[in-house]
Amino acid sequence: MKDEDALLNAILANPEDDALRQVYADWLEERGDPRGEFLRTEARLASLSKAKRSAGKLRARLQELRAGIDGRWLALLDRTPVEGCFQFRMKCPKRWESLKVTDDASVRVCDVCRQKVFHCGTLGLAQRHAVRGHCVAVDSRLLHKKPKLPISPSRNPETQGMVLGMVAPPLPRYRPGQEVTVQRGPYQGVRGEVKEVRLHPLRVAVLLPLTTGRTAVELDLEDLDPPDR
Repeated sequence: MKDEDALLNAILANPEDDALRQVYADWLEERGDPRGEFLRTEARLASLSKAKRSAGKLRARLQELRAGIDGRWLALLDRTPVEGCFQFRMKCPKRWESLKVTDDASVRVCDVCRQKVFHCGTLGLAQRHAVRGHCVAVDSRLLHKKPKLPISPSRNPETQGMVLGMVAPPLPRYRPGQEVTVQRGPYQGVRGEVKEVRLHPLRVAVLLPLTTGRTAVELDLEDLDPPDR
């Protein structure tokens, strides 16, 4: 594991060095790990022009391999574009693999706009982040079926924006200690206190007064009424 950690750290520190990925692929293949073939196939596909007939076969094989790969590992080494960024008037040129790594494998920081970028393993999560004006990098396993993401043109939660052609209300900010009311689900109508906000999955742990006492229940942001100011 120490050898693998060293290889991963070297790749993350030098994202443009394809040779390091191939060294890691060798290490994995020597141990019969299919992730080695994934890295090898990814590199072969990147080296081919779009006109090459073999590109289609490699792309199909890459999708097969991705299906069996743990999402947390893929988030570390995934190669996928950044979307939902409003720093650039045209398509954002940044890519997930070039962003600054954080303690959370699914969150990185752009060195241009200084915004967090969230690696999303489902289209639903990517859309929920995009509506909030967050930059996202969609899991490359989903790119072949990804619809256009909804976007909000403002990062300022105090201003209104347009979402899917409609005026969007200011998005609420949650923080520990706020009083909130559950607006849907089995705890609908129950009032509680925010304990913890988990920004990447867009979920909030709320202390609710249940029969067993004050219990922390994890809910989606959409399950809550806007917090008291």
